[in-house]
Amino acid sequence: MDTLEEQAHTFLEGRADVVTPNDLPEDARRTAQHLLARSQELTNFVSSLKPPSDSSNEDIEDESEEDLTVDAVRRKLERQHGSTREAIKKGIASVIPLLDPPPHNSIFSFDLQRGCMLSRYRGARQLWVRRPSGGMLDVLHFPARDRCADTQRNSKALLYCNPNAGLVEVAAGMSLVGGNVPSNEGNEQASDGSWVDFYTSVGIDVYVFNYAGYGRSFGSTTCLKGNSAIDSYTPGILPRLIRIIRSTFLTFTPNPDTLRDDGFAVAVHLLKEVGIKQLIIHGESIGGMAASSTARRVSHEPELQDKLALLICDRTFCNLEAVAQRLVGGWTGNAIRMLAPFWSTDVAGDFFATNCPKIVANDAADAIISNEASLKSGISLWKELHRGIASTKGIGWMTEAPLQYRMADWENVCVNDSKYVTAPGVLRSQAPTWPHDKHISVEEAFHFAACCKRIGKYAKAFRKGSEGGDLSGLHPGSRRALMEAWQSLACLDGLTGAPLGVAVKQGFDTTVAWLCSFLIFGAQSIVAVAERRTEGDVGLREQLAIVPSDFDSRPAGFAAAEEGGMVHPKPLPEVIESLLSFQESGDPSLRDCKL
Repeated sequence: MDTLEEQAHTFLEGRADVVTPNDLPEDARRTAQHLLARSQELTNFVSSLKPPSDSSNEDIEDESEEDLTVDAVRRKLERQHGSTREAIKKGIASVIPLLDPPPHNSIFSFDLQRGCMLSRYRGARQLWVRRPSGGMLDVLHFPARDRCADTQRNSKALLYCNPNAGLVEVAAGMSLVGGNVPSNEGNEQASDGSWVDFYTSVGIDVYVFNYAGYGRSFGSTTCLKGNSAIDSYTPGILPRLIRIIRSTFLTFTPNPDTLRDDGFAVAVHLLKEVGIKQLIIHGESIGGMAASSTARRVSHEPELQDKLALLICDRTFCNLEAVAQRLVGGWTGNAIRMLAPFWSTDVAGDFFATNCPKIVANDAADAIISNEASLKSGISLWKELHRGIASTKGIGWMTEAPLQYRMADWENVCVNDSKYVTAPGVLRSQAPTWPHDKHISVEEAFHFAACCKRIGKYAKAFRKGSEGGDLSGLHPGSRRALMEAWQSLACLDGLTGAPLGVAVKQGFDTTVAWLCSFLIFGAQSIVAVAERRTEGDVGLREQLAIVPSDFDSRPAGFAAAEEGGMVHPKPLPEVIESLLSFQESGDPSLRDCKL
């Protein structure tokens, strides 16, 4: 548009009765035609984003139920699409581009979005990294803000591994509104919360890349002819068939191995070729698998291990089978291993084997990676319950409670009163004693889960006003005490994202995962609070003592908020005090309440 205005300046500002179309310069004509073609491209591109109207379904829905026969549907399809053969051809023609996409020649593509994003960062550049098994990886470099105009290379950098199906053009690493280019003279553009903006603002260079098979990154085999991603597309039926068979059955990428190899290839390139002295590796979601494996391999390379500064696994899983079990069903764990026997998605194993400082970030309310399948839970389960097992394979899988607890829950009785339990005395578990017994066992963990669920059942029955079953022999005062005890227990703050009541509602193994996370990561949170409390006092810091306030994560002024109906998670000392008062109430009728 600017070029056209400059070339046609005289024509545009002339009087209509004096200037004629023949006075328009030839170069302005060509520019105008080019602008018109691009405008039509944009119009078509925007129209293609609208969902297509399904007139065939509307026509069928207008028919009465008597007309919805196979022959009636076939006749309608033939009227709309021609013969059955033509309908099949059109169906195949609509599927083929999904399996073998043709080249996208319009300028309105990921390349345009990529260019817009890169223009938001001063000093951003692109580089290619060769994959050891063949192919190239597309890597983008964003320098730290305070070094955008500095010719000296930054020695601190972060390698960001994308989440599931994430492209750097659209992933959390970049955005259209972030960047370090001033929007107005003298004002820096405000960050929109992307990881690139965050890390570059604190003086760290950021490198993001696409896995082979995404964006412009490619492996040893590609739908393009030649060895470069910019070579021409090979048309024809036979090349298309070869590409579909090869990509579907022979070179299915990406997979766990290619993700790991791609992350390691970029890390080695940054450390050896670019000269990075301190490298942070940050992996989000499935990128945590690439990040943890890359960090493990780098930490065991003698010439590279001192350059690995930190590993961050951000909202990732302990293994893919555990995620699938919570999303689909318990049978999917073994199904995945049968369908992909050579896939290894054990993030927990790589995380444990990495020799460097490590951080686990987790979202307990994640809708895809459930709290029980997260890396946080996998680490907690292994360190607390399975610490004697060398392999982390299968950690985080759905685990059935022991049969006696399931049967007692079905009978709605105390486990020691179940007629299916042959040796009730064995099940009278005692709480672990510190410091002689620093860990809980699997049996103790499930006994804790069963007790919590039993108390919750009593409280739920009381809340509904039940007068039968286990509540029939309880004094009303005892019922109120039981209800108060459950309210306190359900609000117990696990210091890892969720209160106990949420875990109990979801089942036995969820409660066990919550307990282990509380013991492993909750303890770290308590110590961190105590260290901040004693900061500056060398004497207290050397003899660190935990006080009840270290367990309390409630914000200031929470009491006023709770008067308005809000409920905050309760710290452990407060919950213990409530349960002890319940236990020591002295009401004889409570003896009938067997938990």
